[in-house]
Amino acid sequence: MRQIVILNLTRDLMTLTKPTILAMSVVMAIAGALLASGPIDPSLLVAGLLGTALAVSSANALNMYLERNLDAKMARTRHRPLPDHRLLPPLALTFGLALMFVSTAIFWLAVNPLATALGLSSILLYAFVYTPLKTRSPLALYIGAIPGAAPPLLGYVVVTGEIAPPGVVLFLVLVIWQLPHFLAIAVTRDTDYRAAGIQTVVARWGRLIALNQSILFSTLLLPTGLLLIAYGHLGIGTLCAVIVGGAMLLLTSLRARFESPLAAGRSTRRLFLGSLVYLPMLMVGIALDRWIGQSIF
Repeated sequence: MRQIVILNLTRDLMTLTKPTILAMSVVMAIAGALLASGPIDPSLLVAGLLGTALAVSSANALNMYLERNLDAKMARTRHRPLPDHRLLPPLALTFGLALMFVSTAIFWLAVNPLATALGLSSILLYAFVYTPLKTRSPLALYIGAIPGAAPPLLGYVVVTGEIAPPGVVLFLVLVIWQLPHFLAIAVTRDTDYRAAGIQTVVARWGRLIALNQSILFSTLLLPTGLLLIAYGHLGIGTLCAVIVGGAMLLLTSLRARFESPLAAGRSTRRLFLGSLVYLPMLMVGIALDRWIGQSIF
């Protein structure tokens, strides 16, 4: 019986970290590290990835703690550990803060001061600025994209100890990519978000404005991705990922905007799924170019 309780507790605590987002964040931190020129110290990289994983886990856990009452109002989230009363809120808060302190300590002791500042500020911005702003203004979407895009920049800073164009451009790619991705979620989950009082672009300005913004940011993603090739000294693998992935996202954005209302739900789900394809394609392209040492420039 005790083993079952421990297993369930461990599972619920892991749920607070949002494992899917956590895994993708670590992958993108690796992508950021791959943009660094020269050899990579394996021990430094491992410490940096661990610190990044714990920072993302902390931000997610604190977000779930602060949003537990909102989550209880939405069908998509009401069975999470806190709204389902499987975890006590003080335990979730302690868990999130402990992850923040351990992450900060790892960055400070084993990586560098810049990574420490970047990791800690990302946690604080996500948990204590973006999260409470969600019920006040749709501007939360754009603010939340900043800490959401921190992992690849962290990966670059871990290896190089500096903020430079390759890491900044990959950071911008992630900022821009998140906007059509989360706009698609806002359109698809509009009923849920309205029930919780979350001020999305859809709720405040309407579905068509949200889809128009999705087209705008999908369009911006293409030239920004090309900058990544120039500043990151990458080759044909990344070029293909940027063009194919970006074109796919733009086309699905256009289709969601202009398709008939009867097909609207299917179109926005297709936009969401199309956005999910972009990051793995980009990661594979960067990894291939670094593996074969290929550069267009």
